Amino acid sequence: MNFKKTVALILVFLLIFLSSCKGKNKSEELLSGDENDYKINLLYCSTDTYNPYTLNTENNSQLCNLLFDSLIKLDNEFNPVNRLAEYTRIDGVNLEVKLKEVCFSNGERLTARDVVYSFNLAKQSPNYSYLLTNIVSAVDNGETVTFNFSKVDPFGVNLLTFPIIKSGTETLTNEDGVLLPPIGSGMYLLNIAEEKLIRNDNYFLGKPIYSEINLINAPDEESSRHYLQSGNIDIYYENIKDGSIVRIDADKHTVNQNKLVFIGINLNNAILKNTYVRYAVSSALDRTSLCKSGYFGNSVPTVGPYNPVWKFNENYFPAEITGNSKISIENLEKIGYNILDTDGVRKNSAGNKLKFSLLINSENQSSVLLANELSGQLKDIGINLNISAVDYNSYIGKLNSGNFDLYLAEIKLNPDMDLSNLVLSGGSCAYGIRGVSGETPEDDCFNYSAVAAEFDSYNSGNSDIGGVMSVFSAQMPIIPICFKTGILFTTSSVINVTSFSESDIYSSFIQ
Repeated sequence: MNFKKTVALILVFLLIFLSSCKGKNKSEELLSGDENDYKINLLYCSTDTYNPYTLNTENNSQLCNLLFDSLIKLDNEFNPVNRLAEYTRIDGVNLEVKLKEVCFSNGERLTARDVVYSFNLAKQSPNYSYLLTNIVSAVDNGETVTFNFSKVDPFGVNLLTFPIIKSGTETLTNEDGVLLPPIGSGMYLLNIAEEKLIRNDNYFLGKPIYSEINLINAPDEESSRHYLQSGNIDIYYENIKDGSIVRIDADKHTVNQNKLVFIGINLNNAILKNTYVRYAVSSALDRTSLCKSGYFGNSVPTVGPYNPVWKFNENYFPAEITGNSKISIENLEKIGYNILDTDGVRKNSAGNKLKFSLLINSENQSSVLLANELSGQLKDIGINLNISAVDYNSYIGKLNSGNFDLYLAEIKLNPDMDLSNLVLSGGSCAYGIRGVSGETPEDDCFNYSAVAAEFDSYNSGNSDIGGVMSVFSAQMPIIPICFKTGILFTTSSVINVTSFSESDIYSSFIQ
């Protein structure tokens, strides 16, 4: 064998040897099923409770997803995924849930009694009562639980995301009389003394990836961001409440939220109640640009009231999201607003000008940015906006008194996608519709009777989501802009981030 061949063979054997000695990375070990002792760091608040029904902080609320399970979770497109529920079945105003064979962390079996007990706690809790408004009661049937609704709710199963605890354990205390966390069936158990979560090796969905989760105390948002920016925290969920976004060096994952940003309309206003004016405003909006200006891209533009990522919405509202000033101007000229004054504001032959006030919450950075962009876009079609920026308390006061033409707002829709509170008179957020007559409207004006009739039909089971979308598109009681998104930050210590949602940012913690 010559020298060159000898060297080549030595190099080949050397490469094989080095490859065999090279350690696997974390993902490879997980895929091969190797035992692991991975640990990560998360935030918590030591002065808050771990009781999901009484806690007050976002950090502890997120941690409760690791301690407790719910009947269902929602994925990142708002589809229900069974957790403690074996199956669900809707029949009119009744929803039946069959439970899986699951044990709590203390070894006791999960029962229908525990589910009913948890429901009654959730119903009274400020953290979950808004979610369960449409559910009147829960009945223990032995192997199943029946939830009774006040009206037909086709997507009512999406409401069953409240945590399930072992009945009676929310009052457990230690020997010093300090309240202990309720007993749950989640992936982890809490070790208060050592400030950590330890793995529940008997978790019914599989073995959690991380053997321990170290908890770092952060009593407020400022300290939370400090730990995050210093690199001490491995997972952090930023829901971008006020428009400010933390800047850190970490992987970023988009979390869809069901928070609708919209323009509310005072439909008692003689001009704004004309449907073509509302059509013109909506058509003029470049929603893609608004998303960039107000939320730096952390939102999804929409022309309809439902989230575009939701599969039941995919066949509706194909209208442009980039804006079409030509259509807007055609709609305005159709109803006589074809004269421009010296300031470029449209008016009709009677001298009525398209000048409106836009009420915003000055304490919300995104609202301020959005309002300025909106003003510029509507100016291009001859509509003048006078921005009225006031503090939050004044903002709510003006909404309640009806002292506005237009207003900028956001609302977190319930996961059953019920729009009643937003578009029906008497709804908690239907500010622009209060006092609107249900009588036969003038031609081309908002027809509240048509909206109410369609919702009555839907809530009695005689119509579907398509009917709701159709009447919304025709009457346009509000003008949707976008749905907000959050950001899930993860460091390199977090493995295999393949699934997450606002319902459970930790859903990929199972091998």
